[in-house]
Amino acid sequence: MENDRSNRYERIWRNKWLADGATDIEQMSLMLKSAAKELEDMFKDGIKLDDISRDDYSILFTYDTNIADKHKLTLYDDPNSEM
Repeated sequence: MENDRSNRYERIWRNKWLADGATDIEQMSLMLKSAAKELEDMFKDGIKLDDISRDDYSILFTYDTNIADKHKLTLYDDPNSEM
């Protein structure tokens, strides 16, 4: 089941380290463009942003197993769910 709503997949996205290690502005630009392309690809595949980004943390999610695998989202284990 690709879109089973009981299986939510998530990935925490952080902006803090996107240009880490850059030695000049051109390299920073390329690194940021790469991150932007990754976000664009996830958006095109239907991945959503959960709520509002706060303190450099964004939670990206999908219910689609194939999309989760493609973009390296992991199965969310809800600590409040019943066992």
